[in-house]
Amino acid sequence: MKKALYILLTVTLLLIAVFLFNLFRFDSKQLPHTDTTSLQVDAGALDRFAQSLRFKTVSNEAARDFDQESFEAFHNYLQSSFPLIH
Repeated sequence: MKKALYILLTVTLLLIAVFLFNLFRFDSKQLPHTDTTSLQVDAGALDRFAQSLRFKTVSNEAARDFDQESFEAFHNYLQSSFPLIH
């Protein structure tokens, strides 16, 4: 019984030693931080984006829970807000 405990203790200590060796040998692969410049965004674009987030366009698996009116309202909003694209 004592021999089995010594073997278990030895294996545990070896595993801890391997983990500690790998921990201190590890080098970070994270890219260095670079300063970013802030983007200049048109206020009208922000308003259109905020308005588009107000539509409740949640898609459900069950067809009976699908809200067609919200999707149609969002579609109409996209047509009126972005006439050259839509």
